[in-house]
Amino acid sequence: MGRKPTPIAAPETLPALDAGLIAEEGQALTEVGARDRLQSSSLEVGKLVGRLESTLFLRHVADKMIAETFIQLRDDKKYKDLDFADASGNLRRLQTLEEACDALIGKSYRTCAEIAQNYELLGDRIFESAERLGLRAKDYRALRALPNDDQALVKSAIADTNDRDTVTDLIGELTERHAKKLAEKDRVIADLGQKVELKERRIHVLGEERDGLKEQLIGMTLTQDANRKVALEKRNRALGALRDASLAMLVYVSRFDQAVADVMALGDATAATEAADTLRATYQRLADLANAHGMPVDFAEVVMPPWLADMTAAPAAEAEEF
Repeated sequence: MGRKPTPIAAPETLPALDAGLIAEEGQALTEVGARDRLQSSSLEVGKLVGRLESTLFLRHVADKMIAETFIQLRDDKKYKDLDFADASGNLRRLQTLEEACDALIGKSYRTCAEIAQNYELLGDRIFESAERLGLRAKDYRALRALPNDDQALVKSAIADTNDRDTVTDLIGELTERHAKKLAEKDRVIADLGQKVELKERRIHVLGEERDGLKEQLIGMTLTQDANRKVALEKRNRALGALRDASLAMLVYVSRFDQAVADVMALGDATAATEAADTLRATYQRLADLANAHGMPVDFAEVVMPPWLADMTAAPAAEAEEF
């Protein structure tokens, strides 16, 4: 006989869900998650900032160490007592400062020399301040190209401020002002060049007139007054030729000065040495010429003949009016 099926009990009544409570708990969980994520992001940002600050500090210290090491190697030349392994693994003695920079500092000679130039220009304390401000290579190059008085203003700004933009804005303003002065100097030189050209044309004309006078004077008996007149004319011609030659040379001296300044602005120590040697050799030649004429030159004494003072006063007055 078959078994009777077991009756199924009716399910108990489930409690009703509280929608408000669920919303409150969900909001609480969301706020906790947001705080956790915000705290985690803050920690990550803090790590990144700390890592960046450490990197910048190490770079500033490294540049100072590079400058001090380079200067000591350059001045003492003790690197010539050291051996190093070349690219082939062979041990050999350091011969040049360029090799010492690569082997001992791990930087090129040009990089080391430029950092050392910045260090020597600013001094230990101000160089550290400049590095902390984050001055870049282009800022240092612009600073080195400024005149000494303008460099002193920038040094003072570096020492007194913690804002890099304040310093770079000052460098830019002084650079622009210096460029205007150079442009004015070029204009004056160009004016002098035009005057020299006019003088040369006049000399040519006077030369032709002189030749004509020579032909007229051949065979003539000159009186004492005529002799004095001829002597005076010869004197005036000789002095005129001397003044014209002086003006021409001054124009080339100005070009030479600009060429030297352009080389020094490169920040290349080897080129700077060649520029110094070239300048000394050039002026030594002028000193030799002065001695040969029995006219030794005292460069400490300022000499300005009246005719040259009159020539230079006119362009300066025009520049002030401009």
